[in-house]
Amino acid sequence: MPNTGATADSSDLYRLTQHLGPEDMIEAPPAINVGLPQDCLLAQLGIELVRMGRGRAEARMPIGRIHLNQRGIAQAGAIVALADATAGWASYSATEGGRFTTLDLSINLLRAGRDGDRLVATATPVRVGRRVQVFEVTVAAEADSPVDRTHTVARFTCTQLVLEPTPAGGGA
Repeated sequence: MPNTGATADSSDLYRLTQHLGPEDMIEAPPAINVGLPQDCLLAQLGIELVRMGRGRAEARMPIGRIHLNQRGIAQAGAIVALADATAGWASYSATEGGRFTTLDLSINLLRAGRDGDRLVATATPVRVGRRVQVFEVTVAAEADSPVDRTHTVARFTCTQLVLEPTPAGGGA
């Protein structure tokens, strides 16, 4: 989606985070989530960017019936989608021009996500180079009360290849 100024898109993350230090995070502007097409996977699954930093991102996804497999627990694909989107937002914030593609991803599923859980994914950079970026994402079920404990649901790692800028007038 082109950036018209009325809404923010993922390519704005680089500009919005350029003043931040390596560990700093800020609240994501609501326009980032509003700008998602309603029929895209992220919108359909309820995935939202919450906070962002330079090469960092935090997103959430409430688990509902749409996310469950036949046994009533969160389908691994829904968890992968959350982790991958979070790593993507982290990569956008670290990549001028926002052009990259995933080379490799892996996930370790550690505990089940259940209907009613709120999953929070946090992406941190392992390596942010000019050509290759590596991110680790921790997906946790967020506690609703001090009595409940937050538990890690998954650990995700991905490698991104940074693409050359598109020449002026060129296509995607």
